[in-house]
Amino acid sequence: MKFLVLLFFPLLVSANSHIPITPNTGFDKEYNLRVFKKWANINWMADIKTANKENEDDFKSFTLGGKYRLHKNLKAGLSYSRQFGNRHDDDWIWTPGTWFWQKTDRRGENFFIADLIPRALFSFLPGERWVGELRVRYTYNFFNNQNTLKLRPRLTYFWFRDGKAFMNFFLQYEMYFPLDYGEETVYEKWLYFGGLYHFNKWFKPGIYIARKSLTWTSSSVAKKRKPTEPYTVNHKSNVIGLSLIFKLPE
Repeated sequence: MKFLVLLFFPLLVSANSHIPITPNTGFDKEYNLRVFKKWANINWMADIKTANKENEDDFKSFTLGGKYRLHKNLKAGLSYSRQFGNRHDDDWIWTPGTWFWQKTDRRGENFFIADLIPRALFSFLPGERWVGELRVRYTYNFFNNQNTLKLRPRLTYFWFRDGKAFMNFFLQYEMYFPLDYGEETVYEKWLYFGGLYHFNKWFKPGIYIARKSLTWTSSSVAKKRKPTEPYTVNHKSNVIGLSLIFKLPE
């Protein structure tokens, strides 16, 4: 009898638990293709990104937009993005007998994105080849009407050969501030390190690694079923990414 209880206890716990399980095994893999074209004083961009995730649905996004230089040290941009595979707090749902993450890899979500990007040469650093920038991004998700502010400071070092950029290395940190959802001041954080190889002025392949951290809070279903048992779950994962950047002739 004790053997049977021990055997089925994990299943009972799994069925009755309402807290999302987010194991931290393996690497998420990202692939990013970007194409740039300058036309009518606007730097247009088409971006395709896919991600194979260890513990979530696979992700895809298709983004089109442009940036305009307001000043030599300031750019502003607008873009539209169609994304599949996003996961939100309310995707943690209940069916009789178990809690589970709703599959989202076929659910399309539309985003409006606005950017403001100040940048400057950090000549006080050794080598005078350092560029610092702060991307301030606002996103509106038409699927659930969520508004998010994202801040991404970035430091880039350029390695020159024969007077031309040969490679560049970057370190950046990204924070997501939910403006009208969630229970945390910072919902998601990313720390990146990577580099680009300047094959020529038209093509730049690159690679990066990242550490991702986000916080799940009680879904609407969990609040209704167990209003006295709210939860907060910290999820961390590792990411390795490959990027291909093409710049079309003007």
